Amino acid sequence: MGLIKFKFSSGFLLLLIGLFSSLFSIYLHAQPVAEKGVLDLRNHDFESSEFIPLNGEWEFLWKQLALKDSAVSNSARFVDMPHLWNKDSKISSFGYASYKLKIILPESYPALAFSIPDLYTSYVFYVEGKELAKNGIVAKNKKNYEAQWLPVTVPLDHFDKQEITIVFEVANYLHQKGGIRIPVLFGNEKELLLKRELELGYAFLLTGSLIMGGFFFLGLYLFGRNEKPILYFSLFCFSYSYRIFGTELYPLHLIMQNIPWSITARLEYLSLYFSPILFGLFVKHLYPHESNKHVINGFNGVFLFFCLAVLFLSPFYFTQLINLFFVIIPGYIIYTTWVFVLAIINKRNGARFAAAGVIVIFLVFIHNLLEYLVLIEENLFINVTGYILFFFLQSLVLSNRAAHSLIKAKEKAEQASVAKGQFLSTMSHELRTPLNAVIGFSELLVDTNSAKERVEFAQNIKKSGESLLGIINNILDYSKIESNDSSLNLQTIHLPSFVEETIKTLSGLTSSKDLELGFEYKLNETEYVSIDATRLRQVLINLVGNAVKFTDKGSIKVIVAKNNLNDAPGNILFSVEDTGIGIPTDQIQKLFQEFSQLDSSINRKFGGTGLGLAISKKLVEQMGGTIWLTSAPDEGSIFFFTIAADIVLKTEPLPQKESLPIPDKKVAQILIVEDNQVNQKVTIKLLERLGYNNYHIAANGYEAVEQVKKNEFDLILMDIEMPVMNGLEATKTILQLRNLKKMPIIIAVTANATNEDRERCMGSGMNDFLAKPITLESLGITIKKWIA
Repeated sequence: MGLIKFKFSSGFLLLLIGLFSSLFSIYLHAQPVAEKGVLDLRNHDFESSEFIPLNGEWEFLWKQLALKDSAVSNSARFVDMPHLWNKDSKISSFGYASYKLKIILPESYPALAFSIPDLYTSYVFYVEGKELAKNGIVAKNKKNYEAQWLPVTVPLDHFDKQEITIVFEVANYLHQKGGIRIPVLFGNEKELLLKRELELGYAFLLTGSLIMGGFFFLGLYLFGRNEKPILYFSLFCFSYSYRIFGTELYPLHLIMQNIPWSITARLEYLSLYFSPILFGLFVKHLYPHESNKHVINGFNGVFLFFCLAVLFLSPFYFTQLINLFFVIIPGYIIYTTWVFVLAIINKRNGARFAAAGVIVIFLVFIHNLLEYLVLIEENLFINVTGYILFFFLQSLVLSNRAAHSLIKAKEKAEQASVAKGQFLSTMSHELRTPLNAVIGFSELLVDTNSAKERVEFAQNIKKSGESLLGIINNILDYSKIESNDSSLNLQTIHLPSFVEETIKTLSGLTSSKDLELGFEYKLNETEYVSIDATRLRQVLINLVGNAVKFTDKGSIKVIVAKNNLNDAPGNILFSVEDTGIGIPTDQIQKLFQEFSQLDSSINRKFGGTGLGLAISKKLVEQMGGTIWLTSAPDEGSIFFFTIAADIVLKTEPLPQKESLPIPDKKVAQILIVEDNQVNQKVTIKLLERLGYNNYHIAANGYEAVEQVKKNEFDLILMDIEMPVMNGLEATKTILQLRNLKKMPIIIAVTANATNEDRERCMGSGMNDFLAKPITLESLGITIKKWIA
């Protein structure tokens, strides 16, 4: 860490030194400039001095091509170079012109060369009337004109002259500027060629680094670290790589020289405007709590408008947006810097690296802006150091984030492993307790002759079985929710009646305690709501059941009201208040975690799987709400949860609870398809108790098909998992029988109780689904639904 800080500090200091040296270099190294179209270099030493920019006064002829036109008018004037047409009030951005300069050389000089930048937007360069370089096609009309930009460094053939005349013929019909943007450099051929090679090497090196970095972070995103900041930074690397490869020296043109100017111009400006969008998305997802999405979206909206302008408008219009861009982008950089400062204050991972990176890129931006405005010369060291330092620091941010995530994941996995061990221990206890009662009372039931004891033992067996079923249902419910196998089934209910009935079903839990169970409804009594009643009932049962479990005396109160909380989603607020043992504040965060319990001793004392609240949390979130609590030891707890429900106004009378009718003896023919003999007996006894005495038995699907061929059945209770032929295959076979007088109703009766199992059964053609264990009530309601 200390080494990283040292390297960053050193790089940052060097970057500042380079920037200030660029700012003052123009004053420290005075160069000769042209006067009245003449540049006197007789006293310039080309051997030991640096190359010089051809600044100063050039002769300028508007709407004239000096070496092509047979007659040249006397309308020449002098302009200061570099010279942009859009800043010259006397001329237009579109047209053609010539620039002339006479250079007086010393008596002796080495091999010389010219370094010609990209001009707006085509030119021919002459020395002593001979064409030395050209870009595009210069013409007097747009039809014959062709734009191109490709900086070149061209040697000047050595000849024994002390004076040479250079001429630029320039044309522009596309760009909003026109003319010459930055000075032509003139000097020692060896030095100028070396400068060009260094700049090209920098461009290829930095482009390769950005592309490789982009692929690295894209791979990191795709192969396991699916975090959006990593993705957006990867795309930012790809986008910004074109700023290096497709601009300034235009290395892309060296490789693919036939690319049309209009395409490369659009790509150049598109990469400039689109890169901040990606960086803004990177910042927004990296530090979502510190960044204001409306501010970033506002900036990105402007940049997106610029991108659309580049795609659909002509170059004359979209090239003008760069001035507005340079006005907006400093504010964008300042805002993202502020986001990183907030992240540092809030001690977010990698925030210091991120802030340092933005400061670095801001210094590079200042340098590039001053260079673009031709206030300083380009400093290769600043660009190379600045860009590498910026991307290195941002890489540290993501690397730090990834490492932190892995550490957290490791810690969470270790905690989960311990919690799962405790959970399995708890499950072993919870499952064995009712099983012990079932097996023990079953043996006592067989061994007793007392009718009173038989009833008592049977009731205890039933109660233990229901307890065991409740534990299994909890585990299955949690498993279904975790695997997204639990879908909501919306229905319109009268909410006050629904909640009151749910609470009444739990009133028996308080019979052995000094507890008062109350209910208060603060909404419109005539309102109906559209909600998943089953899930809402499950949450209420879990919360009220927990409150009863941990409260020995006092009261438990359920309140339903309108949700007026701004930080909680949903429109209906439920609260369950109790006067129980309470929960320490530092333990509350563990309460809703999967496989996590506050204290195993509490579980041993009060019983339960510890999954009820985890299930409730997920169900509440599925219903568009959230759940939380306030509590204190020995003072009780208040559980709050919200749901999102559509309110429906009705004038119908309030629903009345229907009691289960006791059917008379039926003549309906029922086929029981079940391979387990004990389950066969259970089903037979339940049918007889309901009054259905006309039943037949099939031990597997094949026997069921054979019996259906021979007998006429009104209803089939079909098991699924059976030997020879399972229930799904048997159902499909029965439905394909053509000679049946009537098709029987087929109801799945299975221990496979997930939604997927239900869908499989209904998909095979079954009419209904009944999950084991079946009760007298559930079987009676289902049969009545189809054959009553």
